[in-house]
Order: sequence, then structure tokens, then C-alpha cells
Amino acid sequence: MALAGDTPHAFTVRYHGRGAAARDESHLARSLAERYGVRFTIMDVEPDVRDIFEPIVRALDEPHADQSAILSLISEAVSTEHKVALGGTGGDELFAGYRRHLGVHRLKRFLRTGGATAARALRGTRRAGARLVH
Repeated sequence: MALAGDTPHAFTVRYHGRGAAARDESHLARSLAERYGVRFTIMDVEPDVRDIFEPIVRALDEPHADQSAILSLISEAVSTEHKVALGGTGGDELFAGYRRHLGVHRLKRFLRTGGATAARALRGTRRAGARLVH
């Protein structure tokens, strides 16, 4: 949106509590917002399960043990100023943004650099070994 000439308003959530500091990505979000000249707001969330459990269950029709359920709180806060909000939840998974996805990147590189030939050879070796065992 920023590249199209609009000045969007980006929000990010910063959780508080045990272990939250290690997973805080608000500095990355701020850096990206500054890069594109985006209006930026950090929302500090320290949810109390007693206050939010029932509204979340009512909205989702079932208990939900994932922090993405907090999005209802964010939507509520954003709605005071905006009618539409686009969420970014799931982007890390979609674009392989976690360390556990490094194997996928390495496999793609392996296959691009002639790994397909090596992979076929390994499969053939595996089949030959399986015949010897049986």
C-alpha cells in the first residue's frame, strides 16, 4: 500500500509476560514501517484470560488455545479509527520465516544445483539396499 502511494496505518502487538521478550518482534515491525514511511502503532497486550475467554469462545464457537485468538482484541482497538484491517497472522508460516523451515530452503537449493540427479542416485541405492535385506 505504501508503494502504491497510500500511507497505511500498521499495528503490531507486543505481548507481556513470561517468555514474551524473547518473541517480541515489534522492533522488526517498526523498522519495516520506517522503511516504507508507514504510520505505526504498537499495541501492548497483557490479556487476562478471565476477561477475554468468553468473548473468544463466543466468536470462535469453541475453545482455542492459540494466541491468534487475541486478534479479536486488536480488531476491537483498531475499529475505533478504521473500518477495515488486514491481518498478517500466518505470514511466517506461509513464507517459511522460522528456523525450522531452513531445511526446505536448503532442499530447494540442493535440487536447483543438480541435487535432482543426486537424489535419484540415492533413491536407487536405497532400493538396491532394500532388495538385499529382503
